[in-house]
Amino acid sequence: QLAARCAGSVLAASALARVGHLAWRGAKPTMADAAMLSANLIAASANLLMGTVGTPVLLDPVSGTSEYMVRWCEWGTLGFLMTFVTEAVSARTLAEPLSLAALVGAACLCGYGFPLCTSAYAWAGLMLFALCAYLPIFPRYVRRRRIHRAAESACASPSEVAQLVAERTAHRLMCCCALMWTVITVDYFVTAAIAWRLGEAYGSGASRPQLPFVVDCVLDVIAKLAYAHVISSAHAHVPVEAQRQQQRWIREAMDTVWAGASDAVLLSELRPDGTARTIGSKGLAQIVGEAGARRWSAW
Repeated sequence: QLAARCAGSVLAASALARVGHLAWRGAKPTMADAAMLSANLIAASANLLMGTVGTPVLLDPVSGTSEYMVRWCEWGTLGFLMTFVTEAVSARTLAEPLSLAALVGAACLCGYGFPLCTSAYAWAGLMLFALCAYLPIFPRYVRRRRIHRAAESACASPSEVAQLVAERTAHRLMCCCALMWTVITVDYFVTAAIAWRLGEAYGSGASRPQLPFVVDCVLDVIAKLAYAHVISSAHAHVPVEAQRQQQRWIREAMDTVWAGASDAVLLSELRPDGTARTIGSKGLAQIVGEAGARRWSAW
């Protein structure tokens, strides 16, 4: 219970800090901000509920693990919400974010059914469905990364910077979601394998190990804070990215002008260590020849 209360307090404090930051800046919350705050508040409520009052805990008859129903309720809800927002940041249609969010949410909701399975076959079938619903997040992540790289290459005007930041945010959020659900899945299988291997030695009732629940609380906090960090940092990256792209465009334009210059031009730069570097345009070859100009042509 102490771990749940601590996790709930941290998540609630994170949500309140974000609200205070938005109010101090006088900024209007975006859809991503609203989703991030909702995710933190839902997770905080679930953890505080488990840490303060009695909540249903069922024994999985096949794996031997303790299933916290409130935790699965939280993960089922946030599995849909966080994945939907991740896809909707730069989606063109509603079908794409809804389809993946529904699959991830359904995979999380399968946790409700594990304690109700009376046979190993039913449990294995439900687990197979959950894995099949969860695995499409990886090809979607690869697609997001490809779109992000294409947006970086195609960004050629200030009006496209906002779209580039949106694609980058969607890529990072998808990476966060894929990593988060993978770690939680691996943690579940490790706990189930230990409980199944130990059998009755794993304990029963109050004597059952509490470490898996503590690990769930820690992973819950890390996942929500990482998700919130990606969303909050996206706002700060818009002006930074705009400046970076502008510098790139200026550099490319100067490189084009420099490469096509017909006059002999020498530029000298004083370095921080006190030394100087001098370069020359291609027109210098008209004076000193190709061999002599080659040593001046590199930046």
